[in-house]
Amino acid sequence: MAENAKPEREASDRAADAPENPLELVSARTVLAGALRRAPRQRAGRKETEQMPPSPEDVSHWDRPGAEPSTYPLTEADPAAEILRNAEAIGIPWKRILVDEIQSEQRLRRHVADVEKNCSLSSILTILAFSCLRSWRARDQMERLSQQARRLSSREAIRQLRNAFFELVGRRTLRAE
Repeated sequence: MAENAKPEREASDRAADAPENPLELVSARTVLAGALRRAPRQRAGRKETEQMPPSPEDVSHWDRPGAEPSTYPLTEADPAAEILRNAEAIGIPWKRILVDEIQSEQRLRRHVADVEKNCSLSSILTILAFSCLRSWRARDQMERLSQQARRLSSREAIRQLRNAFFELVGRRTLRAE
């Protein structure tokens, strides 16, 4: 019985010594790989501050189930599989978001002949009355208008944003100022 008590005591001692901060459990390899990815590298034909993609050695552990998301900022240039893996790792419902985006884009294309050129925010709000925020076109236009309203104090941008939000809550839009 004394032999059984010794492993239990060792297990409780290890638990007491376990770090309270989960960041203390990050492996040295993960920390080093992250630091190397963030550090600017100079190679022929590349600017010094341009971020280099991770090497295969840095990403060898990413395909394991439960692999942690990358510690450096992702860009559109990163592989789709890496972006989706990161989305899954942090709980973003990327499948639902992507399906909603596709449905919104299809709806817009059914109603607007040249969606690339003739897709104003007001037409998006009319066509996608209850799902306009699921459209990247609507979000991009609202973001652009918001920047114009903040940086330039643009009356037109402010008016368009007000109209958009009145549409969202089901009220009539304002007249042009």
